[in-house]
Amino acid sequence: MIRNFALMILGIILVVKGILYVAFPWKMKDWMELFIEKSDNLFRIWGLMLLVAGLIAVGLTFISKVLPVLVIKGIL
Repeated sequence: MIRNFALMILGIILVVKGILYVAFPWKMKDWMELFIEKSDNLFRIWGLMLLVAGLIAVGLTFISKVLPVLVIKGIL
């Protein structure tokens, strides 16, 4: 189930990104040029922020699935 959900999310991301490249190729080139000018540290900061946000989202999803089961079984 989680694998199917992750695959669905990945598919949605690829579709949206593909639509952007098909509909606005000139704008995508402009955005890529802006990224080249930025420092490596900025990418590291953004990457870390996205990583933490993703881990929080996965953790909250896991907790929302596991916590009710633990309460019902009397563990919590």
